Amino acid sequence: EWIQSFGDDGAWHESQLAEGHLPDRHSLDRAVPEHPVFLFRGPDTVVLNTLAIQALCDQLAAGAVTDWDADDGILCHPQAKFLQRSLPRPSRARTLELLRAASRSLLRMGITGGVDPGLPATFDDSWRLYGDARREGHLLQRIYLMNRFDYRRTFEDEMARLQGGPTSPLDGDDFLRAWAVKLLLDGEFADAWMRPGEPAAGPATRRYSASQVDAVLSLCSRRGWPLCFHTLGGGAIDFMIERVKNVCRQGLQFSPAQISLAHAFFPSQENVVDCRALGVALAVQPLLMYVFEREMAAAWGAFTQQATPLATMLAAGVLAAGGSDVLPC
Repeated sequence: EWIQSFGDDGAWHESQLAEGHLPDRHSLDRAVPEHPVFLFRGPDTVVLNTLAIQALCDQLAAGAVTDWDADDGILCHPQAKFLQRSLPRPSRARTLELLRAASRSLLRMGITGGVDPGLPATFDDSWRLYGDARREGHLLQRIYLMNRFDYRRTFEDEMARLQGGPTSPLDGDDFLRAWAVKLLLDGEFADAWMRPGEPAAGPATRRYSASQVDAVLSLCSRRGWPLCFHTLGGGAIDFMIERVKNVCRQGLQFSPAQISLAHAFFPSQENVVDCRALGVALAVQPLLMYVFEREMAAAWGAFTQQATPLATMLAAGVLAAGGSDVLPC
């Protein structure tokens, strides 16, 4: 039986471990000698033990999976997520059982609703799973499910999937609704899209071009669909505001909060004013800053203190929302 970790949202980080680094194949072998282990750490890193390497030897030898270290079992490559999709999945009954347990756990914390940020390119499967859970009485929260683009696939394929799927944004009801289209513009802390001259731990990740973002904005404007962009750095915020202005100059319009920027770290005063004027909402996440304080400080140093200027946002009257994609503290 496989032992796996799932998730694509940086739900854990190696700096949180006592050792302060990723485990390797040998340490996983010592801990779990009788099961293949696929330890996924989003967005594109995985550690395999020896049994997992043996079971996946054909896929790992294929040309698509390159530049990985067979000795330590660590693979850092976008193909890591596709590789995991080839592994055995839990049964439907087991998946519903896990979802029921998670729903009850959240309810004990007082959480009665949430927005699922969406696993990449698996919206339809997730929608069916939530629907089954609701019909069987396992879902105790109101859920809004985002339809998230998979940056590992071509943009054209993801646009076709979005427009050709059986469920569209805003379908559903008040207890289970298809919600925003979501795109990850940039990376995590070390590869966030910062402005020129601002602290950066490494080269910025920029996943989509201006024309691609304009195409998604135009589609959502015409159909009235909500739209969310992952913008972890100020450079990504600058880029998004310019794209929204560009589309609006072409005569397209958006309702207030139809567009939201998730995380929205390091907005400038001008950004905040522009977001207020454009009706762009900023989703702030104090819990994420609490959990990943060390990673942020390592990437940005003292500049981290400017990540979320809440007083500036509130004074400007910007549409702000609080949330978190890490476990409640």
